[in-house]
Amino acid sequence: MGGTKDADIDRIRAAAPTHLVVNVDENRREQIEDIARFVPHIVVTHPNTPEDNLELFRLLGGIFRREAQAAQLAEDFMAARGRCAAPPRPCRASACSISSGRIPG
Repeated sequence: MGGTKDADIDRIRAAAPTHLVVNVDENRREQIEDIARFVPHIVVTHPNTPEDNLELFRLLGGIFRREAQAAQLAEDFMAARGRCAAPPRPCRASACSISSGRIPG
C-alpha cells in the first residue's frame, strides 16, 4: 500500500486494518500520525541488529495469537545464525513497542 516513505493513506483507510506495523527509520512520522487517527493499534519497530528480530517475533506472535509460529521463526533464525561466521549479539528488548493512538517520539 505504497512504499515506506509514501504510504497510500487512502488505501490503508479503505482496508480498515486493526493494526499497522511501522519502522522508526523507514516510515515518516507525519504519515503515521495521520494513520493513527483511524488505525487503533500501531506497532512501532526499531530493530538495530538482526537479533532484535527475536523480540519482534515474540511481540507480533502475541499480538496476532501466533505464538507457536513466532517461536518457530525464532528457532529457525537462531539456527541460521549458528551457521554464520559472526557471533550473535544479545537481543535488545527495546526493539519494538506497541501504542494505541500515540506515536513514540
